[in-house]
Amino acid sequence: HSAHPTFDAEAQHLLGCVHHYKDPPDYKAAFDWFTKAAARGHAAAMFNLARMYEVGRGVPVDLAAALRWYDQAIAGGDLDASYNLGYAFFHGTSWAQDQKRAYGLFLKAGSGGHASAQFSLGLMLYNGSGVQANEVDALRWLGLAAEQGHPKARQAMDQIRGVAS
Repeated sequence: HSAHPTFDAEAQHLLGCVHHYKDPPDYKAAFDWFTKAAARGHAAAMFNLARMYEVGRGVPVDLAAALRWYDQAIAGGDLDASYNLGYAFFHGTSWAQDQKRAYGLFLKAGSGGHASAQFSLGLMLYNGSGVQANEVDALRWLGLAAEQGHPKARQAMDQIRGVAS
């Protein structure tokens, strides 16, 4: 057995990524490596398993399993998992649309520095989607996304402020 379980989990996750993204992909091998890394607590591997179950990549679609893996990845601090699940609830893609839940997930990811979540929070706050409209907070979140180079955040801020682009 290894004296470096964190390193092992990272290596297993990376092997999963290699199999997942090679041409042609080997989703079965990717799933196996992600499962091993997830068993060691690797949050990004948990997120990858969630996505595989959500879209049926290498495994049959299983939205209950996807949600369990998303929840574990989010609990493990994976901001992409929080953003992606928020996106799914906002748009109603894999689960019923739930903008309040989407807002909470975006807030978790955005507070952690996820630029796309910050952008989404800004738009939700401006439009009052699932939350009370608040232009000041909308501009604050959009500003944070813009500082990180989000491609649409500055344009959205200019439109809200009525500045010609």
